[in-house]
Amino acid sequence: MSILGVIVANAVLIGLETYPAIREDWGGLLRFVDVAFLVIFGVEIAIRLLAYGTRPWAFFRGGWNVFDFLIVLLALLPVIGANVTLVRLARVLRVVRLVEAIEDLRVIVLGLARSLAALAGVAVFVALVMYVYAVVGTALFGEELPDEWGTVGVAMMTCFRILTLDNWDDLYFPALDVTAWATVYFVSFIIVATLVVLNIVIAVVVSSVESARQSELERETRRLSAEAGSHAPALAERILALRVALDELEANLADERDGQAPMA
Repeated sequence: MSILGVIVANAVLIGLETYPAIREDWGGLLRFVDVAFLVIFGVEIAIRLLAYGTRPWAFFRGGWNVFDFLIVLLALLPVIGANVTLVRLARVLRVVRLVEAIEDLRVIVLGLARSLAALAGVAVFVALVMYVYAVVGTALFGEELPDEWGTVGVAMMTCFRILTLDNWDDLYFPALDVTAWATVYFVSFIIVATLVVLNIVIAVVVSSVESARQSELERETRRLSAEAGSHAPALAERILALRVALDELEANLADERDGQAPMA
């Protein structure tokens, strides 16, 4: 939680430095705090490496550990005199560590990464639909509206604009003046390429995120099982000692009862 707080504070600091007035009045303090954050991140990674003892290479077996290490390593670029663009990039990348620090964000990112293969198929489908509609649009409106529909390439860019639903009516009404088929063309394209594809993308991403969440739960279960297994011998010895103690207690109680019985 402390490192998470530092990451958030670092993000706020980067935002504050975009204001010229704040940078002019508090530039020295901001630079000092930025260096302090960098030191904290470096110490954190060093502690995590030392936690592996004589097997520091085991640290790099975890994907998120490598992710953190690379970001902190890039954050050291200002120290070695990198150019301004790389310095800014390295400082912004520190904020990306929020993905690793917050479990829900981590699951979402893993889900998005897993969905890339399926989304590639969706992208091919969208490109195919756009190409078909671009050819039809060129045939319908190409002569009268060459700037938007003159060639297949231009028509595909126009279809992409319709796909985003950004002022698509500015394209629709001129096309409607050319032919009444413009209504069928635009409505069918919006339904197929926008609404249907959008729902497919949502379904793919949700499925991938759920799969990633299940994988995280299984990984956590395996870790807890391994930890429990490492403590099993000690627990077994303690349980055995408790059983022996209980047996002795029961024997003592039985002896006391037998000794008190004749007196009664």
